[in-house]
Amino acid sequence: MKKILLAIALFTTTFLSANSSKARGVMDADIKGKPAEFALPNVIIRLLTESDKSLTY
Repeated sequence: MKKILLAIALFTTTFLSANSSKARGVMDADIKGKPAEFALPNVIIRLLTESDKSLTY
């Protein structure tokens, strides 16, 4: 199970709500070099509708 979780962490991108992240003080420097990127609500909704749905808020 640990190998599966590691593979998921290494090969997936986590999309962060840009507005919520910025309001909480998360900046570009905080995610630099990490598999994450900021996304606006329309992008998050598009990603959810195009894939198996998974949302944690």
